[in-house]
Amino acid sequence: MTMKKQTLLISTLLLIGMTGSHVVLADNVTKDSANDKKIQLSTEATESKEVASTESSTSTEATTNTSEDNKGTTTSEVEKTVEKLVGEKKGEEVPVDDKPAASKIREELSSGGYGISKEELDKYTDEQLEQTMTLFTRYNYDITGMDYGAYSRLLTTLFVDKTVNLNDALTQLYFNPSGFNSYSEMIPRVDELQTYLKTLYPVNSTFIPGVNLTNDQLIAKLNNLQKLEEEARAKGEELPFGRIAGLLQSSDGNGGEGESSSSQTTEPSVTSSTEKGKVTTPTTSDDKGGFLPKTGEEKQKTVLTLLGAFTILGMGFVLRKKM
Repeated sequence: MTMKKQTLLISTLLLIGMTGSHVVLADNVTKDSANDKKIQLSTEATESKEVASTESSTSTEATTNTSEDNKGTTTSEVEKTVEKLVGEKKGEEVPVDDKPAASKIREELSSGGYGISKEELDKYTDEQLEQTMTLFTRYNYDITGMDYGAYSRLLTTLFVDKTVNLNDALTQLYFNPSGFNSYSEMIPRVDELQTYLKTLYPVNSTFIPGVNLTNDQLIAKLNNLQKLEEEARAKGEELPFGRIAGLLQSSDGNGGEGESSSSQTTEPSVTSSTEKGKVTTPTTSDDKGGFLPKTGEEKQKTVLTLLGAFTILGMGFVLRKKM
């Protein structure tokens, strides 16, 4: 065999070895790429499922909270609220139909130990005392069970704390909740009822604070109280509180606590959803910053080494034989 043919044979063997190496490497790259894509898709699918699951849990929790908010108020709960709002009684209840003159009011307040001194009482004019009694009478209709101690507190609210505006409140007395035959009759006039509540029962009132309710929440309470009233009347009884008392019942069962709590549980749940939705993607790097061999890589290296060795042995054998 000539030198030229030997060179051609050696080149062919080398080309076969290199081609085999490239084929194996290309196959490895393709497999690695496919595996990486599968891992990525799997991770994204897992993350999506966890986020969806968490959001579903959040939605369920929000629905549960809404259901809790819409639970019917009971008569006993409203009575407890009335006791809390009226406060400790220090004397006989003031009859709702009683409209005493200023002189009678001064006499009662001076003799009963209602938390107001003679000097403080003397600062009020007869007109102020009588206007306060007009407003107090409405509160007594709305809630019921008030004594002169409550009247004394109303004086402080109107003229010292000024958390209720006397003139604005007197203007709203045209709307009379006690003049309705049922709670459901007030539903068509829910906007007027809202104005009435916000004027006489603002959330910052130092006398009887109200609760912030949307029209839908207010209507839901009216419907619930309507059922309570119908049940009582079926037994030949009347509810033991005024028409407004039940509307001052907040969603957690407490009266006069300011903001309604129906929307306070969503935000923490959303935050929790975000935290739970995070998925840590596993990495292949070791602690020293290098990369760990992937599955099958060591085996592929062995194949390449053996292929190279056989190529060299083959070339040596051919050269020795021809020489």
